[in-house]
Amino acid sequence: MKEGLEAALKMIRTVYGEMAEPVCVTDAKLNIVWVNRVGTEEHPVLQKQQFFKITLGFFNYQNIYRKLEAGKTLILPLSIERLKRHQLFFTPLMSREGTFTGCLVQFFPGIQQSYEQISETDDTQSAVNKLEYNYRSPFAVILSGLKALQTKTKGMEKETRQYFQAVYRNLYILYGHNYTLAESAKLKYSEQPLQTKQTDLNRFLSYLCEVVSELGLKDGIKIAYHGSQPLVTMFDPERMTTAVLCILSNAIASCKRKHAEHPENICIEVTLTVEKQDAVITFADNGEGIASNRIEHVADPYFSYIPHASADNRLGLGLYLTEQIIHKHWGKLSVSSEEGQSTTVSVRLPVTRDDRPLFISANPKEYLTNHFSTFYAMLSDVLNIDYL
Repeated sequence: MKEGLEAALKMIRTVYGEMAEPVCVTDAKLNIVWVNRVGTEEHPVLQKQQFFKITLGFFNYQNIYRKLEAGKTLILPLSIERLKRHQLFFTPLMSREGTFTGCLVQFFPGIQQSYEQISETDDTQSAVNKLEYNYRSPFAVILSGLKALQTKTKGMEKETRQYFQAVYRNLYILYGHNYTLAESAKLKYSEQPLQTKQTDLNRFLSYLCEVVSELGLKDGIKIAYHGSQPLVTMFDPERMTTAVLCILSNAIASCKRKHAEHPENICIEVTLTVEKQDAVITFADNGEGIASNRIEHVADPYFSYIPHASADNRLGLGLYLTEQIIHKHWGKLSVSSEEGQSTTVSVRLPVTRDDRPLFISANPKEYLTNHFSTFYAMLSDVLNIDYL
């Protein structure tokens, strides 16, 4: 084993040995030379020295190896038993002379988007995919490092805890901005189709509201959901989650500004009804409202309807992204508001079904344990979430 890899392994064992997700180290030939405790105990497949060589054989192995050898971090999907729906994060380990000595490989669950960053083409769609890849990779490395440090500071003092909270929050705000930019670009430029599934929309919305209410406990935010009977229809759960969270994020921010002194007065309600062949989702809040001369522009990209927008750190892409997602579903988005009083956002979606089996949404607790979740990306700038 090369000297540079031995030095890296010493640090890696200390930092990543007790992480909750599998972590491996390979040599320059991508043979596994070390696996952390979780990987050893729960995933015997990682004991196979040539596991990554076999796994990468499903992709363009030579292309991937050249990128790693050049020091480029890569993300790849993984779909095998026990590790299904994980992503592999390959971080090259380089010697002082810049020679490739091996890889740190981390496994992270729950990132469900489709990746095409290994594409050889340079067209717009490839550039959009690279945009998503290029921000997720460093985010994953930083987040895993923070979590590793956190395990070394159990029983931390209040000041240290506040520092960790601030770092996590700002990291997720940055993550959220990049996520929104990437999703907006993908919808505008990419021809990637919606991943529609036959899903109970009522249960789906109920779960989302429950998760947001759980994350909003510190702020006294509770999303009141009023649903109908089960309503099975076709839609893309991942994209629809993003659309709903964009709307709720705006509602929460508006309500918190208006009711800063009395958060107990905040009222946000989500209602699902059926009108003829359409599902109608209504989001009503008692926040600041929107000025009449601004409301027609609320879905314009980079437009802020906040009077004091200079004090706001948001991009102005939320409702633009939402409208793009709704249009992809052949739906319609409308906004009505009374300045200083309230805002109502309505989403109308056609109810469609086919012969596919019913997709069951995940339990809300699963969302809260996945720190790569869209919830943290979309809500960290409006909620005081406890990340520790």
